[in-house]
Amino acid sequence: KSERVVPDVRLLTNRAWRAEGNHKQVRACAGLHDVFPDVLPSFLPIINLLVEYPEDLVFRGNYFKPAETMAKPTVNFKAATGSLWTLLFVSPDMESRYSRDQGHWVHWLVTNIPGADKSDINAGNTIVDYLPALPPKNTGEHRYVFILALQEKGRIEPKDIATIPSTSLEG
Repeated sequence: KSERVVPDVRLLTNRAWRAEGNHKQVRACAGLHDVFPDVLPSFLPIINLLVEYPEDLVFRGNYFKPAETMAKPTVNFKAATGSLWTLLFVSPDMESRYSRDQGHWVHWLVTNIPGADKSDINAGNTIVDYLPALPPKNTGEHRYVFILALQEKGRIEPKDIATIPSTSLEG
């Protein structure tokens, strides 16, 4: 009996990614880790969002040590030319995984990323600079979520975004 070869998700088109059932697996993993409803309402992803740190690809709830997230990851996706996208990196666990009433911590926000065969997030507008995953000591595991959203109403102007306090590692 031959084993089924699992294709490298980094090489799949959006159509092939969905045909392999990856969009359903991403939704199932998000549900397992309570991303739904803690961060977003449940939805079925349509874009193969690839986020990769030097040590590993972000993949369906895998674990990273804070030191592994110090460098800004590479982010790739394919989308229709003319579309605009927002990338959000957020932690719903400010103090701990189980104190959910504390709000969310925005670690990175980039708007107006143009859709392309290989989208370049550097072509978008950075609203919040990248902040690595740095949970407080002795607070257990924290969730960190990358969200890619289609800007259905077009370009987002910086003046249209609520003021977000800046953060600094230099304290």
